Amino acid sequence: MVMPTENFLRLAQARDDLLLQRSAWADEHEFMIAQKLRDEAIAIIEDGTRDWAFESWRTKEHAGGRRYESDVIARAAYAASRMPQVSVLFARSDSCYAELVSDVWDAERDARKYTGSNPVVCHPPCRAWGRLRHLAKPRPDEKALALFAVEQIRRVGGVLEHPMGSTLWHEANLPLPGHGVDQWGGFSVLVEQGWWGHAAPKPTYLYICGVSRSALPPFPVQLRRAAGKTLELSPADRERTPPAFARYLVGVAAQCSAPAQCYSDLAAVTSAGGGNSELDAVTSGQGRSNTDLAAVTCSGRVKRAPGKRAAFAAFARLM
Repeated sequence: MVMPTENFLRLAQARDDLLLQRSAWADEHEFMIAQKLRDEAIAIIEDGTRDWAFESWRTKEHAGGRRYESDVIARAAYAASRMPQVSVLFARSDSCYAELVSDVWDAERDARKYTGSNPVVCHPPCRAWGRLRHLAKPRPDEKALALFAVEQIRRVGGVLEHPMGSTLWHEANLPLPGHGVDQWGGFSVLVEQGWWGHAAPKPTYLYICGVSRSALPPFPVQLRRAAGKTLELSPADRERTPPAFARYLVGVAAQCSAPAQCYSDLAAVTSAGGGNSELDAVTSGQGRSNTDLAAVTCSGRVKRAPGKRAAFAAFARLM
């Protein structure tokens, strides 16, 4: 099967030409008919392109000795192969993550058994850590799940989500938003899930390891906050991750690599300089951005002001 590249490009050019020449069409109805025909033609070509990609993948699978019992199973395997290589831990059984990644760990699967190497998105239970923890009735082992999630983030990279004010940040010694990076290169940001469509603003901490702060996709900040109130929502609606937010988190995790790999140079600098002087210099009292705060140089010296920012910019390229 030959990929219809030329046809696709020709139709794409026709689409652009049609839109540019809209003002030349004397009859609006005639233009709408032409536009519909154009869209239908492009849909046919795109379907053919997808079929070509699937058949090419299946041919490679057969060449590698992997065969599937049916076309449905083969297409499911193909779809899974195109998903980001990200694992989601502590997901709700009805979450949208099953449509985004192929490796989702809910309560039934038990995320504590995860030993993989994919970067992770973690949603550990938060009721034992939140501001209303004195009213919660968590299971005896529930609080430990969040600590396990922190271990996985620091082992393979990824992002952990918890409500703003979570005491997990103090317990696990996670840096607060704007307070620099830790020895794993992890940093925190404060977002609102309402930016991604949650009914309530729901301020949220994200702890991220394995990618630089400057490499994060932009936040869809909204000037008008979501109108709902978290406590007025049902427990399921409070917990459920908005699909757009889930896609964002998966996108962040997909960029992450194991912190141990990202920060091998940092370990060398620390050992050469003696102790954690570079990291000790990143303090909450400095009150600056992450770019200002994390300053590490090859000689182990901490620089100030513009030199400090340049040092971190050079170091961030390692991530």
